Amino acid sequence: MLCSVRNATDEEKTYLLDCKRRIKEKGFKVHYFAETPPGDEIGGFRIVMDHCNEILNSRTVHAYFNPSSKGSKYDFRSSLI
Repeated sequence: MLCSVRNATDEEKTYLLDCKRRIKEKGFKVHYFAETPPGDEIGGFRIVMDHCNEILNSRTVHAYFNPSSKGSKYDFRSSLI
């Protein structure tokens, strides 16, 4: 799921966790980017590459767009490859 991580409101986080639950209930694997360790723990470039690989190996990409999210813009670009 492509979504805002750092700038997500509590309401958005609740909504996105519910989306994740509903998708998983349908039997799909869900990679929820907000659950990735912070960039300072594993490195920002590695996060971008990990997310890109997840996107490229997915049949479907779900996106929740928050215009204030900078990281989502990289992930959205990866989904267009």
